Amino acid sequence: MIANNTSELPHKAFRNRKDITSYSIADNIKAIGEEVFCMCENLSQIDGLERIEKLSRSAFEGTAISEVKLSPLLEDIPDSCFCKCKNLREIILPPNLKRIGDYAFKDCTSLKRIVIPQTVEYIGESAFESCRNLETVVLNDNLQVLKDGVFCACTSLKEINFPTLLKEIEDYAFVGCYELTELVFPQSLEKIGKGAFAFCASLKKVVLPSSLTHLSDKAFVCCSDLEEVFLNENLTKIGNYAFEDCSSLQTIALPSTLKEIGKRVFWGCISLEKVSCLATYPPKARTSIFDLENSPSEIIIPISSTNLYQNAEGWKEVVK
Repeated sequence: MIANNTSELPHKAFRNRKDITSYSIADNIKAIGEEVFCMCENLSQIDGLERIEKLSRSAFEGTAISEVKLSPLLEDIPDSCFCKCKNLREIILPPNLKRIGDYAFKDCTSLKRIVIPQTVEYIGESAFESCRNLETVVLNDNLQVLKDGVFCACTSLKEINFPTLLKEIEDYAFVGCYELTELVFPQSLEKIGKGAFAFCASLKKVVLPSSLTHLSDKAFVCCSDLEEVFLNENLTKIGNYAFEDCSSLQTIALPSTLKEIGKRVFWGCISLEKVSCLATYPPKARTSIFDLENSPSEIIIPISSTNLYQNAEGWKEVVK
């Protein structure tokens, strides 16, 4: 039982029932327990869902539902709630929603569009992972963190509007989003996590905001169409493999604030011809930054620092 003497469908009540194709929720039911319809793979229609005020973990995971209408009183879509609902084409999120849990819509491969209400404060890890037909995502301006893998492998996603207050994009958030072509980051952004945009093969231009001081390992690895990268003047560290195998990148300017650069950052950048580094002291490197077989033909450094670069690990092989 839950508040107001209303009832709840008990946990796992119909779990794994292959014989159920439709279900009508009784009027007195206001909550659905954990895994109630989980893996009811032939369940395609649920009536009365718009009256439900509380959902639970994996409540509809693996069902065949194609449309969902939720109660305007619903504030939480729990972890894995609609995970693996491969027929789900459309869902309008309620206006008072505050939380979307981990894996909530993972593998909803028919979902094409999602609009996040302004009230949502949290979107969990891998919430929309592998929604491979998802083309449009409208995020609200109040989100400050995009969690690990939140849009991982959304292979049809063409553009993303980053919230104006966004501070963190966590690890692998957009890895494998092959159709993304351009990123416009807000000036509030402080972190781009490990592999956050790895394998975004159609990405052509990246402009990092002045608020970012550290670019994580593999952040843009294997972005094969990436042609333009603008690094900000407050950047102090570029992680390992950050731009490895960005085979279309032709020029790069490293800021004067850069103090450390990881290994193999520009390996496999076979089109890279010109690199300028404005730092007076060579950014610290443990191993070679460039693929020596395809090293840039032009390295521009401060003239007064030539001797320092010629003796610095990671630079001495390419600075003559």
